[in-house]
Amino acid sequence: MPGTNGDGAGIAWPAFSGSSASRGGSAAGAYQMQAIYFRREEFKSEAECLTAAYRQLLPLEVCR
Repeated sequence: MPGTNGDGAGIAWPAFSGSSASRGGSAAGAYQMQAIYFRREEFKSEAECLTAAYRQLLPLEVCR
């Protein structure tokens, strides 16, 4: 499901969730992994895809 980029421009960005620090984990500095929903087909050009991936702190390889 596309979301918005948060600046009110109404540009649709794919929803995603990344990894985050575990707050109640047993190991200090532990991370948990969550699924990422990122569809490169949603973008008109490779540049738009790369910009979206960069803004969402995803590896740029998701645009290949």
